[in-house]
Amino acid sequence: MMVRRLLEEICEDSHAHGKDLHQRLTALREKVTLPEELFEAMGELKALGNDAAHITAKTYEVIGKDEAEDSIELAKEILKARYQLKTLLARLKARKRGAA
Repeated sequence: MMVRRLLEEICEDSHAHGKDLHQRLTALREKVTLPEELFEAMGELKALGNDAAHITAKTYEVIGKDEAEDSIELAKEILKARYQLKTLLARLKARKRGAA
């Protein structure tokens, strides 16, 4: 459920609005540039979070240790791509200009 909450926070921070998380994730695609695989991962994380939060949601048969670990790893990759990549690339480019 906390990883699902993280997706909600990323949408909020990126000004991706909608009536539910599905709509906010759709809006996020228009706001940020990320690899398609990470948007697919967000959909899977949303489904996993739905199963954890709602008794009637049954996308995943089991939510156990492996699913939790995978979801955390995916969340880390999403955060790196969304918040760290641009900064890291900008630092590298600045060093290149400084060395010239």
